[in-house]
Amino acid sequence: QQVADNRLFLHINTVPDIGWDWSSVAEYLARFDDRTAINVAYLIPHGNVRIEAMSLDDRLPTADEMVTMQRLVAQGMREGAIGYSTGLDYIPNPYSNTWELVELGKAVAPWGGVFVTHMRSYGERIAEAVDETYAVAREAGIPVHISHYNGPADILLPLIDAGRAQGIDVTFDTYCYLAGCTILGMSALPQWVQLGGVEATVARLRRPEVRAQLRPWLEAPERRLDALQMTWNRAHPEEEGLRVTEAAARAGLSPTDYICDRLADSDMQVCAIIHHAGLRTEQDMVRIMQHPAHMAGSDGIYSGSRPHPRGWGCFARYLAYHTRQRGDYTWEEAVRHMTSHAARRYHLHDRGQVHAGFAADLVVFDPDAVQDHATYADGAQLATG
Repeated sequence: QQVADNRLFLHINTVPDIGWDWSSVAEYLARFDDRTAINVAYLIPHGNVRIEAMSLDDRLPTADEMVTMQRLVAQGMREGAIGYSTGLDYIPNPYSNTWELVELGKAVAPWGGVFVTHMRSYGERIAEAVDETYAVAREAGIPVHISHYNGPADILLPLIDAGRAQGIDVTFDTYCYLAGCTILGMSALPQWVQLGGVEATVARLRRPEVRAQLRPWLEAPERRLDALQMTWNRAHPEEEGLRVTEAAARAGLSPTDYICDRLADSDMQVCAIIHHAGLRTEQDMVRIMQHPAHMAGSDGIYSGSRPHPRGWGCFARYLAYHTRQRGDYTWEEAVRHMTSHAARRYHLHDRGQVHAGFAADLVVFDPDAVQDHATYADGAQLATG
């Protein structure tokens, strides 16, 4: 059931070929031993726990189902997870409420875990979303971390400062690019179309009456389909790199028919860069990344021929562009935001510093030569230096 209902994310969760014959967090983590030079840590996924306990139902869990979910979370923590995470824009997580998030947080707290959240809103309702995050921190007694906290600094940073003043242990991460990236279905479709999982969604998208209902939504100016640039399209890789409106015109389709056709043909496995013109400026980004609660994160998605450059270039860009070229950080500050901040947040007690007794995990770079090369036109370019 989990595998079937999470096909949507298979292209995001690109990992070494570790097979599907594992059934616990401990067995999963063991598959990485001696397989990768990169440290691997695991956050228990809210959506998978929900699916395991109650499928894709659009409702709150019963008391028994909540007990099952808490048991699964506690088991995952016992076996080596560092916390639990949610994406409250991604089905089935939007069906939850704050109570559910708190109750799962209570299962994480005894293990010293952290709650990591892609919040319900990063736009007009950001204050409400941050308030919910702080409610989980207070009521579950756990630290919280906000994923890809991007937007206008004058709005975002006072919310963080207010939480810290209240005693909330809150941190956040950002990538150093103005454009984002996500699965096309999440950015383009309303939630009602996606009820019941991938197969049900694909069946709806093929029906003319559903397309007629979707057309006013999809082709409204606020959808900004011209801002969506496809990075990965399982069924039509030749269209990767094109804007949605450009690809639709080439195919001789309306934007609505194009999106419905491509999502259905690819089993919903399409990713797109979102060019957030006007949502935030470089000045906003720099102010946010200089905040003491900030840590660097790539939020990388690596599939397709035209991936977002953050997957290959993010950390080198922090060093080359923001440190050497712009002076937004000192070298020591840049290293802290990429290493010891994350190690502290996730209680990785022997990582993040060059220190006696710590793991000898060293990245050596040339400050005069380190350079990112990945671009929006060609995102799969390795950094040098």
